[in-house]
Amino acid sequence: MKTILYLPLDERPCNYELPFALSKCAKGYKMIRPSKSAMGDMKIPTPFENVSSFLRENVSDSDIAVISLDQLLYGGIVPSRIHYLTEKDILNRLSLIKDIKEANPNLKIYLFALVLRCPCYSTDEEEPLFYGRCGQEIFEYGVLKSKRDLGIIPEEEYKVKSEPLLKKCGSDLSDFEQRRNINLFALKQFIKNYSKYVDLFVIPQDDSEPYGYAMMDRMRVSKCLDENGVKALMYPGADEVGMVLLARALSDDMGIKPDIEAVFPKEECKEVYPMYEAQPVYKTMQAQLKTIGFNLVEKSKNKLFMNYPTKKTVNMGSAPNESYAERDLPTFVSKIVSSAKANDNVMICDGAYCNGGEEDFLFEISKGVSLFKLCGYAGWNTSSNAMGTVLAQGMLAILFGHNQEQEYFLSERIYEDIAYCGHVRWDVWHGYAPEHGYSLEHAGSSNGIVAKEIRRQLENYMSKRFPEVYTKYALSRCRLPWRRLFEVDLKLRRK
Repeated sequence: MKTILYLPLDERPCNYELPFALSKCAKGYKMIRPSKSAMGDMKIPTPFENVSSFLRENVSDSDIAVISLDQLLYGGIVPSRIHYLTEKDILNRLSLIKDIKEANPNLKIYLFALVLRCPCYSTDEEEPLFYGRCGQEIFEYGVLKSKRDLGIIPEEEYKVKSEPLLKKCGSDLSDFEQRRNINLFALKQFIKNYSKYVDLFVIPQDDSEPYGYAMMDRMRVSKCLDENGVKALMYPGADEVGMVLLARALSDDMGIKPDIEAVFPKEECKEVYPMYEAQPVYKTMQAQLKTIGFNLVEKSKNKLFMNYPTKKTVNMGSAPNESYAERDLPTFVSKIVSSAKANDNVMICDGAYCNGGEEDFLFEISKGVSLFKLCGYAGWNTSSNAMGTVLAQGMLAILFGHNQEQEYFLSERIYEDIAYCGHVRWDVWHGYAPEHGYSLEHAGSSNGIVAKEIRRQLENYMSKRFPEVYTKYALSRCRLPWRRLFEVDLKLRRK
């Protein structure tokens, strides 16, 4: 039995629970992770002492490590946006990477580090408090600054347009930029001095945009990589990367690099820019496939079906534009059904809508073939989140075959991505929650009345729309880990 040492990005289910559940598909391997009580809670960081103790105490008995640098340095993804660490703090914490490698030279380390995001809207839910006052202005100023530096707009236009933004931001902009500089310093120091201790290093881009602060930092990181001769893929993503690197580590360990065929509804779908991502979906797909260890080919029994419109994606709950009809969904569904019936390894990335899977799409597939024939399905949050999740599922199904753990993981995705994200969350958000004094951002306690209503609606929905899954798997847990509606913590039991 080989041991995988896992340090998650944060304590949310997507980072803490899903990689652990996926690891159970891998026979001959076991994953160890920090206890939940040792982890942080949204804006409360995991104490560095907890991170250090976990790694030091388990490194000697481990074969593989999957590590989030943002957890190691800042105590989680949200703390990475609000901390007040110094360069000295960063250097002290980075040295832990060298220490664990020296403690176990045979350890294979797979590490990821995010480029700090810059949301285009004003909110302090996951950002510093001042971002609720002037977040949009900070973002807009960053766009102007990057366009000026790239020569897209002249200096005079920059000055005229930036003046009111700078006035609104005041000293908060300095606070924001100082933190970005520390995070950029951390990435550069890792590349220069510590990347030699890891076997694979990737840099996901959290909520990326074509211009602005995040883009400027990506360019600086890319330059640092080139100057130091370090190879690292940079592409949109965040919460799926723990699963992606887990799958890559297993692929490497077993020495298997499967071929895969990508199938889109139409050729035009490849060029779609998903929401919150600064490049076409096909380019991101190529990067994710390379990261996880797939070889992209024209024909294969391993098939990745990419459900996207032909032009522009919209948020779940929004009216679809005309490009959704242009996909010719019936023909696309027919291809998926035929492929599954032919016993191909079918993976479905449901990126048509941001923040939820497309209900009618999966329902039509279920009318033609058992959903348990699929190797993987995902349709949650961003396009990259869904893509990495389904590719990790598919890789483990190919490496270890269809098993009960894989079927469980697939069922959980249908409960969460389709039933919750694609249907129940919207109904609770606009119905039950406000009727009882709650909102999207504030839904009471983790196990309060809103969570209980979500459970009731999920069971009702699944029994009617996806009875095949419902009759085999029931909910054993339904809670709101960050006490809001955005994410849910589900656990299933086999009936």
